[in-house]
Amino acid sequence: MRNLSSKLEKRKINYEQLVKYGFEKEKNKYIYKTKIQDNQFEINVVISEKEKYARLIDLENETDFILVDIEDSNGKFVGELRYQYDQIIEDVIAKCTSVEIFKTNQSKKIINYIKEKYNDELEFL
Repeated sequence: MRNLSSKLEKRKINYEQLVKYGFEKEKNKYIYKTKIQDNQFEINVVISEKEKYARLIDLENETDFILVDIEDSNGKFVGELRYQYDQIIEDVIAKCTSVEIFKTNQSKKIINYIKEKYNDELEFL
């Protein structure tokens, strides 16, 4: 299992985009599942307020394939799986999140005020 908290630390998650991307909402979690490598493996990406992680599951054994998360593991097969796994995670982050530049509550209040009053988003030229 790969913890995605550090990758999403300075990003704002767009939950509407998660649903459009293919995530399904289960209770308070958004879960995305896709199969790779001729349906032999499944990637699960789970995003919620408290949890942000991805897993690669070997469908034959129904177990986590942890070699993709171990940096020292080598080989063509593991490399191909790791590449596909990383690509999907990066695609989710690129399409379903945005950079959150302002972190303080005061900044967020100002941004929300502008959005409500003028029905507009910040624009960076």
